[in-house]
Amino acid sequence: MAEEKQGYLRLNHFHGLRLESTDFQVGERYHLEKRKLHNRAFHGYGVVSSYDPSGGYTEDGLKVLGRRRGDLSIEITPGYAIDGEGNDVLLYETEVKTIDPSKYRLPSDIFVVLKYVEEPTEFVVNAANPKYKGHRRVLETSKIEIVASEPDPEEGIELARIHMTADVSEIKDAEDPNDPKPGEIDLRFVPRAGVVGSRIDSMLRNRFEETLDQVRREFGKMAAKYKLATCYAVRTGVLAIQNLVITNLMASIAECMRMFRLLAELEDEMIAEFQLAYPDMVDTREYLNFKENVHALLHLLGKPRYNEDAFNAMLSYQEKAIDAVSGLAEMEVKQPEPEPEPEPEPEPEPVAAAPAPEPEPEPEPVAAPMAGAKSLTWQELQELSGELPDTIFLEGKNYLKKDEIKLLDKKDEQRHNFKMDEYKDQWSTNQTFKYPDGTRISSKGRAHVGGYSQWDFLNLEPGKDLIIAKRIDYAYSGLVT
Repeated sequence: MAEEKQGYLRLNHFHGLRLESTDFQVGERYHLEKRKLHNRAFHGYGVVSSYDPSGGYTEDGLKVLGRRRGDLSIEITPGYAIDGEGNDVLLYETEVKTIDPSKYRLPSDIFVVLKYVEEPTEFVVNAANPKYKGHRRVLETSKIEIVASEPDPEEGIELARIHMTADVSEIKDAEDPNDPKPGEIDLRFVPRAGVVGSRIDSMLRNRFEETLDQVRREFGKMAAKYKLATCYAVRTGVLAIQNLVITNLMASIAECMRMFRLLAELEDEMIAEFQLAYPDMVDTREYLNFKENVHALLHLLGKPRYNEDAFNAMLSYQEKAIDAVSGLAEMEVKQPEPEPEPEPEPEPEPVAAAPAPEPEPEPEPVAAPMAGAKSLTWQELQELSGELPDTIFLEGKNYLKKDEIKLLDKKDEQRHNFKMDEYKDQWSTNQTFKYPDGTRISSKGRAHVGGYSQWDFLNLEPGKDLIIAKRIDYAYSGLVT
């Protein structure tokens, strides 16, 4: 008996061929399975975030959002996805779901899942012979489910996950998308299907390519002159983005802006490295302009709106930043002045025996650290990555922590009469900082471009020595004490 070969079976029509329903099923199955094979092999599985089922394009397809109604409801925007089987899964209208905590063992993660569904429809019966009956059509549709376990891609696509605890009373968008808290929508694990080809306007694309060329050239000059590792890193990052643009793999404005955020973060690391390597140049107009525009760029890309206006604003900030880099590359490098060599000591002349030296006075006693005090130098205080101790011992003196202001805590800001004024732009931010000892800390704070901030100190005692320790985003501006 001949071994049956594997492959895709399709109909072969010829004159006089009689077809039964099973033959038509074979014909349908052939095209369905070939399309699913193409999806699996060329696109993978996940959300195709740029496609709108209404026929246009969107950057928020199949996005799970909080509804800001003080309850456990969420909404899912229309969109298109491909599941692990290769099925096309479309959601045509915004759908609202409400999470019922009683269905889950808390605390736990719950998952918002989009599933492919086939619904037989148009049931018919042959009036002449009722034994011939069935559904004339199959509707390919979808459904949203809230489940307690991570879905198998062949069964459904994860659109979001939410860590639920007993005290969660409202589902919200994540304040920090990289570190969602309980009750916040976590989009970090949403799979993305691949898209090839660009839908970016040709004028915008040309401007994007010209900006990348400028960044690559000017940071090449910076790397050659200042020998900073981060300058080489920025240039390497630009080359990677340019390769994606040239091969037509940057499909949308959203993809370009997400990629550009990584580049802006590298530029921000260069700011910190430059400040440490060339402290005498951080007050120059070129450095301050570069720093200001990179920070504005990071603010824009922190919670971006993926549209042409935001894309143009992003390129404008980068163009201003690169103009400043060009100025830095042309400046004379200010190197620290070398210490003068000591003059040779003259030959000692023979002298008569000196009288016996007078006894040296007793050194003044140095205060001892108080119980529980942490001994620090000024440098150690400047680079302290943890919480400021309640008591520190520095240069022979004990200091007690008398007051502390917690930014973004409204009551604490009001208690200290905190305000910012005369700024060009301001925002609150949640960043992860890396300190010289390698410690990474996530912290919330306020930022402003231009202007000033001021506040009152409480609990101070007259006549006492005072240390004011102001913790600033180390990745942006260095740590200043």
